[in-house]
Amino acid sequence: MKRVAKFLGLAAGDRGLLLEAALLLLAARAALRLFPFRWIVRAVSRPPAIRQLDEIAAQALVRRVSWAVRAGARHGIGRAVCFPQGIVAQVMLARRGISCTLHYGVAKSPQGELEAHVWVRAGACAVVGCESADRFTPLVSFPRRTSDAFPAGQVR
Repeated sequence: MKRVAKFLGLAAGDRGLLLEAALLLLAARAALRLFPFRWIVRAVSRPPAIRQLDEIAAQALVRRVSWAVRAGARHGIGRAVCFPQGIVAQVMLARRGISCTLHYGVAKSPQGELEAHVWVRAGACAVVGCESADRFTPLVSFPRRTSDAFPAGQVR
């Protein structure tokens, strides 16, 4: 009941964003089980329509999407690890006209096992998974074109 009360206490825009993230997390988890990786990457790596936003507004939108994806992963149905979170963050940002890059990397665990991790950045902004990204060697990024900063006057 506390979760419901907390959800209802959110602003309408935040409730919508959180609900979108939670539903997309379920869809991303299902897609990862049902479809080949290359299909998923192709579907989520389409460039977004260019939207006129100043850098401050774009960063605020990135922070809101980041919050929604993390909260949806924490409180949603099932367990959404880094890969579905990365897919959802990329989809939600693209829908809002903001370019971001999903990075896929690997590292060896202390026990010598191979670990994989996904993280998403929008320009210089950390979106999801970035807090532990330094441990991982990047293998590939999607989309393959990247930008280190938001273009002046617009966000891709």
